[in-house]
Amino acid sequence: MVPVIYRDFLSQEMPNGHPNFGAGVSGAVVTGMVQPVLGPDRKPLMAASPPSNGFLTTAADFAQWYHDSPRGKPVYDLLTLALQPDGTFVYDHSEKWSDTAPVGWLTPPNFPLDDRGWAAPPDGPETNLGDCDSDHVKHNYSFTSEVRYWFEYAGGEALSFIGDDDVWVFVNGQLAVDLGGVHSASPGSVTLDAAAAATFGLTVGRIYEIVVFQAERHVCGSSYKLTLASFARKTTACTPRCGDGIVNGTEICDDGVNDGRYGGCQPGCGALGPFCGDGMVEPNVEQCDDGVDLSTYNQSGCGPGCHTAPRCGDGRVDSLWGESCDDGNLTPLDGCSATCQYEIL
Repeated sequence: MVPVIYRDFLSQEMPNGHPNFGAGVSGAVVTGMVQPVLGPDRKPLMAASPPSNGFLTTAADFAQWYHDSPRGKPVYDLLTLALQPDGTFVYDHSEKWSDTAPVGWLTPPNFPLDDRGWAAPPDGPETNLGDCDSDHVKHNYSFTSEVRYWFEYAGGEALSFIGDDDVWVFVNGQLAVDLGGVHSASPGSVTLDAAAAATFGLTVGRIYEIVVFQAERHVCGSSYKLTLASFARKTTACTPRCGDGIVNGTEICDDGVNDGRYGGCQPGCGALGPFCGDGMVEPNVEQCDDGVDLSTYNQSGCGPGCHTAPRCGDGRVDSLWGESCDDGNLTPLDGCSATCQYEIL
């Protein structure tokens, strides 16, 4: 599974609609709509003079495709890619329909925002074109998706995509697949061989990012098929290590030393060292420890911090508790009363 961010928009004819959605159909792939390098925030930038059949308006309008804005509602999700017998990982929502029995989708369409985003109940799907798709079901169009994946470059990694509408793939921040425009399902791919390594500045053993930006901008139909090959060569497992100062796995504690000191951790990270509240009095450290240690003034038991609770008659004047004197005894008429107040003799 890889994280994906969807952003849902309303088509241009609707209130608060985005002018780039529902505007027109190019009918073919339109290249040159975006700049060849990602912007400083690792998002695509509109080309200075994009082709007119890309149906873009301003750079600010285009920036909203992959940034949060009042026009777009973000929806965070996970994209599940299934492992294939050939070792590739595939997300296949390529929208293939069968008119013969059993009638239905052979592969599902790509409508991840049905009943989500602007179409969340009670509003329902934003389009009223119930007969637009093969299943004659209302769907939520006008959205973008953003998928990011980090990988250790080893050479030979491959990505292929089939879908509509706009799709741009960036490797190490540079444009690798350019399938812009409002069009039917179209293919694109990139293989990170030696030539691609030189093009995209890749070095074996280093970590890079590959990003897939997609947009669904017009009815009818929505397809998305992503195939990744050789991007997951090895699996790592996180295991706890006693002594790293981080409590995880089956560890009870880990102070980075684990020598059994007071308030610390025992060797092996499986038990705490002596501490206030364990019910055992630690010599030269604690005055008492009843396992609760919450007793306050004139109460039996042990006080916070494993110190004896203050009381009248302990020989200490506890002005916090209203004592004006404490001679260590409760003998009447000796100048200090049994309630630790001065007596007038």
